[in-house]
Amino acid sequence: MSSPKQKDQRNLLHIVEEATHLLRRSTATAWAFYYWGTGPFVAYLFFFWSDMSRSSAAESRVLESSLILALLYVWMKVWQALYCEQLMAMIEGKEELAPMKLRGWLRLIASQAWVHASMPWLLTLASIAVLPMGWAYAFYHNVTVFAAEHFRDGGRTKPLLNKALTQSHYLPGQNHTMIGLLTVVGLLVYLNLFASFATLCILLKAFTGADNEFTRQPMLYMTSSFQTLLIGLSYLVVGPLAKALYVLRCFYGAARKSGVDLEVRLRELRGQATVILIAFSVLCANPAQAKIGDAVPPSTKISTEKLSQKMPVGKTNTPPVLNVHGVELEQKIKDVLSSSEYQWRFPREHPAAAESQSWFGKIIRDFTDWMGSAMSSIARFIGGLLDKLFHRDSQVNDEKTPGSSAWLASLEWIIYALIGVIVATLAVLLYRTWQRSREEAPVVAEAEAAPEINLESESILATQLPEDEWLRLAREKLDAGELRLALRAFFLATLAHLGEKRLIAITRSKSNGDYLRELGWRSRGREALSANFTEQVRTFDRVWYGWHEVDAGTVSRFAQNHEQILSHAS
Repeated sequence: MSSPKQKDQRNLLHIVEEATHLLRRSTATAWAFYYWGTGPFVAYLFFFWSDMSRSSAAESRVLESSLILALLYVWMKVWQALYCEQLMAMIEGKEELAPMKLRGWLRLIASQAWVHASMPWLLTLASIAVLPMGWAYAFYHNVTVFAAEHFRDGGRTKPLLNKALTQSHYLPGQNHTMIGLLTVVGLLVYLNLFASFATLCILLKAFTGADNEFTRQPMLYMTSSFQTLLIGLSYLVVGPLAKALYVLRCFYGAARKSGVDLEVRLRELRGQATVILIAFSVLCANPAQAKIGDAVPPSTKISTEKLSQKMPVGKTNTPPVLNVHGVELEQKIKDVLSSSEYQWRFPREHPAAAESQSWFGKIIRDFTDWMGSAMSSIARFIGGLLDKLFHRDSQVNDEKTPGSSAWLASLEWIIYALIGVIVATLAVLLYRTWQRSREEAPVVAEAEAAPEINLESESILATQLPEDEWLRLAREKLDAGELRLALRAFFLATLAHLGEKRLIAITRSKSNGDYLRELGWRSRGREALSANFTEQVRTFDRVWYGWHEVDAGTVSRFAQNHEQILSHAS
């Protein structure tokens, strides 16, 4: 005999199919709710990460930037709650939602703020512990799903948390399988975005002939800022699917007590019955069907003699007339209901014939069934283990095995001790890392304040010093009579300025000719700038790589040419 949990178990593929159909039916208002709330947070998260990781003034504005990011996070969660309410209303067939009172709005904002404030670090700890990850992930989704409708009806925060926590234990095997599926989908979306962006950069270089930052430095793909951008875009794509899946889970979980799924199904059946009655009325009103006898085919006529032989004596031998009109009506109704408009409303048929599915479909279905059963077994095992560890069945255990309570109590204390050791170890590591960063910070600052530059080295890059430092170094060499080194310092100052203006991208692999071609492409319409830089490159190449002598006049003209480049590039 099957248990209630097994009867309530729904195939994950059916849930995913319902979620995708729900997203296809979603209104423009629902989509606007989601992206109006999530888009600003993702965009500012990318800006915040880039600014904090690269800007030299990040420390001075970290407080206000963090506050803006936190406010946008709450903004996102509130609009996602409204988005989930729209999806739930579509499932339940609600056309209009009652207006929410001011108290409901305040409770909604406050609950989403303080509940989801714990989500990043709590999910991180849950993922480290592995076991409660699925329940914690489902809990935060459930809070978002139930919040808007709960506070619209005048509810409070504590019942909302109890409801979300109870729902998080609904079908744990399905929940963990769903998390694994969302992880795989998110990874595929991330890889597609990564490949699309890389392909676009390569095609842009192939068609325009101009390098971009990513083709010149492929390691930019691995920077934290670019990875943050890809992860944010992936979240924008996968987020609606995750919300739709958990909206359906909450709907079916709550329907176990409220029976709202039966009400929705009856409403659908009433709609189907209306279609059938309309079709019946249309067919009955057709005068072409008035003559029933003419519509009876010869093969369906029943001989009255045969009927009289089968009828018992004493009863009338009135031959029944076969109602072919009813047969045709039934066939018409079946044809109407078999159309694509109504076919999705019927339960999915599972044909027994193997040829009804392709080999790939059979493999996928077998794999998902196996994964679901495996996750259910693991969830039951974990639940039984937690019951034993935390004395949920302590009375039964005491009656059966008197010595088990002491053993379980000691095991529980061992687990608590291990958790304490892990937390203490993490605290010590964080403290040592912070202390080491404080000790290394002055050394790094001192090293950056006084870099050692050897102008004779061929490995110097113009990005090693700002333009003002190169000019200061050039004047020092000019006063010391080292004209050749002064000329090179002026040239590096020119490159540094053009690099700051984004007119060239300075890399170790480029030659001066590459810089000339790049500047010519990026400074179209500014011929004077290109001409001055061309003269700079030719003079420098003749002096540095050739045998031409350099004098004070050459250096003076080179410095004047540098000033003209500054004026044209600004």
